[in-house]
Amino acid sequence: MPPSILALPDGAILDHILSYSLPRHESQVWEWVGVLGQTCRAFRPIAQSFAPSRLTLAHFVDYQPIDTAGWSFDARVGILQTLQDFSWKRQHLKELHVDSFAVIHEDDKSHTMGIVNLIRVLIARRASFPELEWLDIQLREDDFMDAFYGCLIEDELMELVNAESFSYIPSAFPSLKKLCLCGCFDETWMGGSSNTVTQFFEDLQTPLVSLSLGYTTLITDDHVETFLPIVGNDLVRLELIRCTHQVVDDSQPLTDRSMSVIAQHCSKLRSFAIVNSSISSNGLERVLENNPGIVKLNLSTRSTNHQLGTRAVGIISRYLPRLRELRAHYSGDWFTDDNLIDLINVQANDSGGPGISLKLIEISHTYYRTVRGLDYAIDKGVRVIETNDEDLQSTFLPWGQM
Repeated sequence: MPPSILALPDGAILDHILSYSLPRHESQVWEWVGVLGQTCRAFRPIAQSFAPSRLTLAHFVDYQPIDTAGWSFDARVGILQTLQDFSWKRQHLKELHVDSFAVIHEDDKSHTMGIVNLIRVLIARRASFPELEWLDIQLREDDFMDAFYGCLIEDELMELVNAESFSYIPSAFPSLKKLCLCGCFDETWMGGSSNTVTQFFEDLQTPLVSLSLGYTTLITDDHVETFLPIVGNDLVRLELIRCTHQVVDDSQPLTDRSMSVIAQHCSKLRSFAIVNSSISSNGLERVLENNPGIVKLNLSTRSTNHQLGTRAVGIISRYLPRLRELRAHYSGDWFTDDNLIDLINVQANDSGGPGISLKLIEISHTYYRTVRGLDYAIDKGVRVIETNDEDLQSTFLPWGQM
């Protein structure tokens, strides 16, 4: 008689048994499901059920395989290629995160371009990620400059999103709810075309709750006035980071025109950032008055055109009594010691108790602010001070305050 074939346990029992061998590191789970799916036909549905819902490409820069110790390799091309070749591995993916270090292969431009091209192919495929809800691409020019020793080659490497791939995103990600595109635009294609932006947001198949655009010369007041009426009503997070339109040698940041349309079409914001802008206190007041639920606010700027005056902190105090994070890097004269102390006192009075809601402040050391205001904030309950100022770091670090 032929030998009997050992029957596999029923689904739930087998899933439970296999879960004991599941790697703890999320990046290794991708390797695990790949091996399991190729073991035998009966295991393929099980492998698909264990496929991760999130992929952070940077985790594969220095990847350590499951069956080795002390040895690692660059697996970025491999993971992108397997996503391209096996649709089931991306079918239930919910989040895709790509940053500068996920793209850069130090001192090897051709390898970097290979990674960029694979990402472009995935973005351009219809329904490529049918359940993906969060597309997060954040590239920074400084990171590319550092990686290639200051060589000015970052433009073509950072242009993940051009006219063609931009138009494909709504169909490639039909379930998209969170979108971050920062530092990844081909700066030559959009120009001043508001129609391109309008069509993009009209083509999205689900309402966006989070939108972050930045490190680009493409997004202007005209664009904001175009797309905010389409998506603003559902947004909980809106970030416009260093959106400056370049005209000859002059940079034109976002102004109160953008703030007016934000105030008009957004009323559910919990997190708001407008960085390197030339907004005024009046523009800020319009937005905060219509969005009292904001708990994270970023008004950092290196722009010499900013119009925020000393009223700004008072406006923040009045409309955002439950603010938890305030980022005001390079804030200049509008964020002084006295203003910070006033903000803390307003929160303390509104809380009706000993604690305040503000827990994080990001600042730089300026002529208008010393450690006096920060000492007071820490004493009242602020737990994190983020700064790149060495004097401030040396002042607070010994006490574990930063």
